Amino acid sequence: MTTDSLIAFLLAATALALVPGPTVTVIIANSLKHGPRAGLLNVLGTQAGVVIWLAIAALGLGAAIKVMGVWFAGIAVTGDTAYALLAGKAGAFLSQKRIRGIEIISGSCLVGGAAWMVLKGK
Repeated sequence: MTTDSLIAFLLAATALALVPGPTVTVIIANSLKHGPRAGLLNVLGTQAGVVIWLAIAALGLGAAIKVMGVWFAGIAVTGDTAYALLAGKAGAFLSQKRIRGIEIISGSCLVGGAAWMVLKGK
């Protein structure tokens, strides 16, 4: 893997890891409602799955794929941990009513995205 390829991959991986998706939504929701420890436990569970995937990948994939997997896992755990800690801090200052509103909005966004995908046929 060339240095240019690695840099391009790291930039793309960082963008993918920081854009909120279903995993980040769960991490934020649990951190807001139950504190940063709950969000960090979600991060731990997600990364356990990544470790299993990497172990399976180590059996049959090339070295470059394994290196990229480890880099992506590191980027993802860093971003997810930041989301958990920041949302946990924010949850300490928000009322339960406001947290519930955030949950409704984020859930609606996920349902809306799913509906859009179904309607587009992708």
